[in-house]
Amino acid sequence: MPVTGDISDKAVVVWLDDGNTLGAFTQSLVVLAVHSTFSQTLDAAPTRLQWGPQLDTGRNRFVDKFLDQTDAGWMLMVDSDMRFMPDVLDRLLATAKATPTLNGMPPITSGLTWLYDQEKGQLPSAVRRDPDTGLPMNLVPSDFSEPGEILDVDGTGGACLLVHRDVYLDLGRNPFDRIQIDDIWVSEDYSFGLKARDAGHRIIVDTGVTFDHGKLQFMTQESYDAQAVRETTDGPPVEVVA
Repeated sequence: MPVTGDISDKAVVVWLDDGNTLGAFTQSLVVLAVHSTFSQTLDAAPTRLQWGPQLDTGRNRFVDKFLDQTDAGWMLMVDSDMRFMPDVLDRLLATAKATPTLNGMPPITSGLTWLYDQEKGQLPSAVRRDPDTGLPMNLVPSDFSEPGEILDVDGTGGACLLVHRDVYLDLGRNPFDRIQIDDIWVSEDYSFGLKARDAGHRIIVDTGVTFDHGKLQFMTQESYDAQAVRETTDGPPVEVVA
């Protein structure tokens, strides 16, 4: 049963480990833990969960543990191939608490993370739903008007996901699952966003809080900007990963 009584305003930090944790991630996590302990935003030591080929199973297990075994108000879920600054938890919490809600609950909040598409190159992980197909479509440079902007989106990758306890209680158990839309599979993190939006929750991306995504090279704000410059001059996209 979920813990009842007073709920801590602090957060727990969890990460999924597939056995390929980056050294840069470990360093980022240690520094985050020290910083957030001193700033009094961390409820407990960061927790690792090993997972198999099904990401949805791992993420859902973390939701269960969060609801059943902690009294923290928030959970920040991060992936083990990310690199980030020590104050990301403080900044995301501040953004979430300062942002108006749609249904009386805090918004689902993410920093700016990246993915790599074989055809389009580096893209933000955040998505908006295509009004015609219903499929999640990644943001493009024209969606950003200024650095540090808070964007309303319909979903974001699970690599950096701050969610309040009340949101998980509202969505129910096993909120992460792969779904099909017109025979196209949608990943568990994007489908979580679509489900949350359908339930009336707000999802925001603080573009001032950036997470570098490590593949063969790190995908960063700088590599994304360089790719955009190359594209505007009709050159080939920057190869972020092989």
